Amino acid sequence: CQKTLEDPRRGSGPISFLDPVNCVGNYAEIFGRSLSTKILGTPKAYTQAIDAPNLGSLRCRDCENVLLSSPTLREIVDRGSLRCGIYMDQERNYTKTSLPVLVAETYCTAVAVAIFQGDPGAATITHFTEIDFSVFPDDFDVVAGVSGTISLDGPPNLSYDPEEPSPWWRATVYFLEDKYYLDGVEYNGIGKDLVLATKSDDEDDSLARLVLMVYIATVHAQRIGIGRSAYQMMPLIELFGDAVTFMLKDVVAFAGNYDEVLTESLRASDGQIEKGWNGVVQNFALTTRAPMLRCSLYGNCPPEVLGREVGPGIYMWDSSEIPDESELMVLENLGGWLSGNADDPFV
Repeated sequence: CQKTLEDPRRGSGPISFLDPVNCVGNYAEIFGRSLSTKILGTPKAYTQAIDAPNLGSLRCRDCENVLLSSPTLREIVDRGSLRCGIYMDQERNYTKTSLPVLVAETYCTAVAVAIFQGDPGAATITHFTEIDFSVFPDDFDVVAGVSGTISLDGPPNLSYDPEEPSPWWRATVYFLEDKYYLDGVEYNGIGKDLVLATKSDDEDDSLARLVLMVYIATVHAQRIGIGRSAYQMMPLIELFGDAVTFMLKDVVAFAGNYDEVLTESLRASDGQIEKGWNGVVQNFALTTRAPMLRCSLYGNCPPEVLGREVGPGIYMWDSSEIPDESELMVLENLGGWLSGNADDPFV
């Protein structure tokens, strides 16, 4: 590979990170070549990205009543309310009418509904804009709106590290931002994952597991076609003992399925944020016969003019037929496909 000395983005030093990128391409290109030369994507549309485990058997003969066996949940029950804090990221200018905030309110209330046998009034919700990520705030049982993505500006480290355990416990992702933001700059592709988090406790993870099951209930209902009006069709659950056997029914009766949560929140929002990637991944999908790279989730599709449309909004490219960078330079709206675009890696 020759050094791209004539490229003004390279800089004048003897070493440049742009050289290897121009030589072997970006990660998507390297991975794509390992699979095949075929690329499939929907560059003008969002794909479904909300997922959850499928429900297995929910029966249990000897599971303890979690509201009594869990010190955390017992404290919540004795208090008579679930305290949920919703962090409103000011980098995104979130307010109380922003779509992710309204979705968080619904899930916070749904957790209270599960614990207090259908009572949405048992949720106490507080909105805030400043947070110390080094500690889990003692004022809350559940915190929504924080990101599970580790970055340099100090969000909570929600990964497990035995040497330095995090005070945060990631219960579940409930919303994916429609754009990626870095230092105030907006890029195409999937953004931060917003999570419901609890305080990390090696001795008691019952609240985190219950929060996860609340989220799974809405996704499961979406997949099998159950909405709020048909909540009685949701199964009973014995995994948390006999105290919350009807929690799946209670959650869907209050919140509906995931699409209902999102649609109703979108209707009540300020309209600044759209649905984006927040569609439920179904248990089935059309698959291709040959291995290929799917490009749209991270905003790295080639220009549509270089591919062919194989379905409404669905494009197919063959990377072996895509011109080299010198030819692409004359095309408009290349986005991040130029492998040497080191300034805008996510565009």
